[in-house]
Amino acid sequence: MRPTEREALVALYAATDGGSWLRKEHWTTNNAIGDPCRAFSKRLQYRFNDYATTPFVPGARIEATPWHGVGCIDPCDDYLDGPGCTAGRVTGLALRNNNLRGSLTGWHGVGQMTNLTHLDVSHNLLSGVLPTQLGRINHVELLSFRANQISGLLPPEMARVNSNGVGSLRELSINLNRISGMLPSELGLHAASLQLLDVKVNRLSGTIPQQVGQLQRLEALQLQNNSLSGTIPVDFGLVPATGGGDGGDGLMYDAPPAPPGGLQHLRYLELHNNARLSGTLPPSLQYVGLNLGLAVPEMRHSLRHLHLGSARLSGTIPTELGRLTELTSLKLDANRLSGTIPSELGLLRKLETLDLYDNPLQGDVPSELARLINIRLFYIPNQNLRPLRMHYCGQRLPNVGKYNYRIVREEFMRMATSICPEPLDTLGTFGTLAELSGDI
Repeated sequence: MRPTEREALVALYAATDGGSWLRKEHWTTNNAIGDPCRAFSKRLQYRFNDYATTPFVPGARIEATPWHGVGCIDPCDDYLDGPGCTAGRVTGLALRNNNLRGSLTGWHGVGQMTNLTHLDVSHNLLSGVLPTQLGRINHVELLSFRANQISGLLPPEMARVNSNGVGSLRELSINLNRISGMLPSELGLHAASLQLLDVKVNRLSGTIPQQVGQLQRLEALQLQNNSLSGTIPVDFGLVPATGGGDGGDGLMYDAPPAPPGGLQHLRYLELHNNARLSGTLPPSLQYVGLNLGLAVPEMRHSLRHLHLGSARLSGTIPTELGRLTELTSLKLDANRLSGTIPSELGLLRKLETLDLYDNPLQGDVPSELARLINIRLFYIPNQNLRPLRMHYCGQRLPNVGKYNYRIVREEFMRMATSICPEPLDTLGTFGTLAELSGDI
């Protein structure tokens, strides 16, 4: 291995209490022994590509010393590069759930591992801040620091990985930490590759950068349990052109059908538990996960989860949400949404969870929701359930908090047609109280 990269690994071992790691086969801080890239025993070659002081002994073999969790590749060619070929480069570092503890603040050597494609140090006890040298990596596909105790800001340099290389960053996971500050707008640089952006359960603040809407390949956007503010960017779902032919899903499209940008492949949109997120639900949400480039119209909508609960969203529920036909979970609870429940939600035939609880909604649940034959979890404000009110003979419903109504079509219809006896009048209701107190 190149000396600078080996030194970077040694520095990580020393900074994270390597002696306490659960697995640390062949890891050492002794520069005189062990090579992280030597996975197999081999003959000692004529040229000294191990250490300059190693004497040549005919028939002698170099022992294998692979370091746990380290992946290597030798990009050199012995014949073309000759003695100038300096062995392997680190391509993978997988130390997930390995009891790493200590600060990452001073780990400057990570910038030397420019060929790194996989870096996973999740589920450990790492602290400190993320090193800005991460931005020097040129070929990385996965960066995972999830479930640690990392604090400080999310450095913009981290979003600039691969800017000088040919790598495609696909997964960025920093969730379950203590990261503060804003999401860097530089994330838009990975519009052609990023598939997972997971920074949930942190301390992020500020608005969601518009550049996030450029991540066309993104499949999961998980920003929940932070302190994000502002509004939901309308660019999450760019409006297709109109006036052309029917695309097979009730929408009219022009050619070329798919505009640049927009979260065209998104399956999971998780923004709940951001108490400062405000504004209205943009009708453009109907285009999130809409990939018009697919030949089969039934497969064009990919969005499965739309979770926007526990925020300050106001206005009405857009009827256009009924076009998200692949939704299995819709959670808009604990907001300030008003108006009536759109009957178009009954078009979401694959819906398993519908949560509209704790919103000042008016009117009754539309009968079209009886089409939701796959529903398992159904949370609606009590006063919007006319069949339930009739079932309780028109009396005021007890406010016992949020609980689930396991509504199936038969039970819903039975409650709606139940015959209620004469409810108690005011005198009958408070009669006992009057006798006890003598006055009301």
